Amino acid sequence: MSKVIVHTDAWKKLLKWRGDSALVRRMEATRDLFPDLWQEIHGLSLGLDMEVQDVFLWNCRADLMPDAIASSMSIAVNRLTSRSILYVLQQNGLPGEHVSLVEVNPSGKPGFLGLCHPGCVPGSTIAFTRDGLLQAVNDLPCEWDDDGIPSALIGRAVLGAESLADAIDGVTQCPRSGCAHHILASAHEFIMLSIEAAGAHRSVLPVSSKYMHGNAPEHRATGAVRHEAKDRRQPDYVRVSGFLNSMPDHPADDEVLELFGRLSQGKSCDGPGGVTPLLSEEASAVALVQANEGAIGLRLCLRSQGQVHELNVEWPFAGSQGRPEREA
Repeated sequence: MSKVIVHTDAWKKLLKWRGDSALVRRMEATRDLFPDLWQEIHGLSLGLDMEVQDVFLWNCRADLMPDAIASSMSIAVNRLTSRSILYVLQQNGLPGEHVSLVEVNPSGKPGFLGLCHPGCVPGSTIAFTRDGLLQAVNDLPCEWDDDGIPSALIGRAVLGAESLADAIDGVTQCPRSGCAHHILASAHEFIMLSIEAAGAHRSVLPVSSKYMHGNAPEHRATGAVRHEAKDRRQPDYVRVSGFLNSMPDHPADDEVLELFGRLSQGKSCDGPGGVTPLLSEEASAVALVQANEGAIGLRLCLRSQGQVHELNVEWPFAGSQGRPEREA
């Protein structure tokens, strides 16, 4: 997998930060604040046969190169009886087949499932825990701040939270060196939040019905830190947003599932110009997480080398610590 990383344009551009004093300070801060996470980075370095500082640098790329962030969309729906997050990953600067689903079961903390980029700790896309915590992350383009923890590592740390309140504190209180948008929710509470975190700036909005976010700041409170970044998929965001607006204020679970089908199967919508695909090109991954008091489940569509791989996962609650039930 290290060969995949070192041959990317992103890696070649990152090399100028190797040994940078600001990077060293971020490494030290991560080691001090999140020792367990620091051990994960060490584990990745062994598995990838890369230096620890290089693995850490690779996990900082969204903060260091705002024009090369992964293109993604998050669609959230909050209902009295359920929470849903639909996540679309269109491009991550790597071959699509290297996006993977990982299951992590750390000692003493809730296990989780999440999409993961190669060489990265999970937590920078979409994931959910056995305790019913849901998180979706969209990278936001902004300038690197010397003081703080890289955004990708904060997302991973959140997945170790024992409650929604702890997860919210992790996103809003942790010193951050980059920018990201988080959707946080719990299967057990009628609480869903949209949080924009950009350097020292924080903005928190409740999600009471349906909501959509991409790779640009939407909250007024963080508008001052907006970065002029290229977004070749802006028309896709507009089309999907328009389709979401045409849905009921509180879409039912099966209506959200229908939208998942449209996005994962490349279906079209009827617009002023006729029938138009929602996405201009097929997504690398489309994931739908739906949770209620009884269980939390995932529907996933991955594309690689022209093939489509689909997976359904369901984790029942009631204290079960068994392996997730899966359908091919």
